[in-house]
Amino acid sequence: MPRQIAILGRHIENGLGGLALLAMGLLPVLELGLRALTGGGLPGSVGYVQNLTLWVGFLGAIIASREGRHLNLSAGSLVVPGSLQPLAASLATIVSTMVGAGLFWASLGFVQSEMADPVRVGGWLPLWCVESVLPFSFLVITWRFIRHAGTTKQQILAALGIPLAAAVGWLLAPAAQVLLWPALIGLIIAAVLGAPIFVVLGGAALALFFADGVPVAAIPVETYRIVVSPSIPMIPLFTLTGFLLAEGGASRRLVRLFDALFGWLPGGLVIATTLVCAFFCHLYRCIGRGDPGARRAAVTHSLEGWVAGTVFARLGDGHRLNWLTLPTEPGHHPLWRRRARADPGSVHGGAGARRNHGRGGMPVRRVQIAQERRKTASL
Repeated sequence: MPRQIAILGRHIENGLGGLALLAMGLLPVLELGLRALTGGGLPGSVGYVQNLTLWVGFLGAIIASREGRHLNLSAGSLVVPGSLQPLAASLATIVSTMVGAGLFWASLGFVQSEMADPVRVGGWLPLWCVESVLPFSFLVITWRFIRHAGTTKQQILAALGIPLAAAVGWLLAPAAQVLLWPALIGLIIAAVLGAPIFVVLGGAALALFFADGVPVAAIPVETYRIVVSPSIPMIPLFTLTGFLLAEGGASRRLVRLFDALFGWLPGGLVIATTLVCAFFCHLYRCIGRGDPGARRAAVTHSLEGWVAGTVFARLGDGHRLNWLTLPTEPGHHPLWRRRARADPGSVHGGAGARRNHGRGGMPVRRVQIAQERRKTASL
């Protein structure tokens, strides 16, 4: 029976995390479709996406605690002798439990203070219901710190972090400033011994706020404010996009496409790589945003000036390496000049080739076009 409950809980956690991430990806698409069809979007969709970011992040933290995948330093296994590693792990777990309990208490106070707030997400969902994922996540994470501690004795030691956190918060409040530096040193030692990085950062925030007499509920307040800011949803959405592209093999197919089109040229590998990067850059509009003409000029300029020097390229005979220089004023590059001096009769460096060409053997008209496009791109 306990095993079945654990399996059911795993499915619920994975399902909630997947649904939250899927909703984050579908809501903007639905918004765009409704605007195109009806001229009006989905009411409150921006608020939904921003608050779903909070749920995606903290549901991911719950799953990471279940799998033991929190980010931490591996120095403990190298510094501590093998006979002392169980003790070191117990100490790190006690600190983790203390910090988890403190963050749970701070988040609970934050949610309780928000229950009287009339703010609604989308006009109907109370904001405190969204924020309740904060104390729930820290409660589950703290419980799993204890459960994954190891033997029964180690679990009991890990559970001692809860009364220790309560004692520090209530009994030692007058000596908060005196305890600041010992607390920070203890967190650093716990990080070396294997405590998760979020425990170190969260514990430092608790100690600093506690020492200054500021309510620790300010920590989840700032956490919520930062996570639901308009720019943060891009992180999980780009992560989802990268996961879909990687699992679908789109990136490999694009690389094969550009390699088939340009890989046979001298320096084709470099050309294909640059074009793939330019394709993705233009696809996600990371240059010239909002101005298609500026985007086209920027892409053209990036393709013309993507090499600032000289690259190796094997010619068709496959036996000797030659220098392939793309139009970035190669006459200034020392390797180009060295090759021209070594082979004065070549088509790249010979005097006859320079009569109707600009610097470095490039046609004058191509130089003028390149300069005009660079000026256009800089506007």
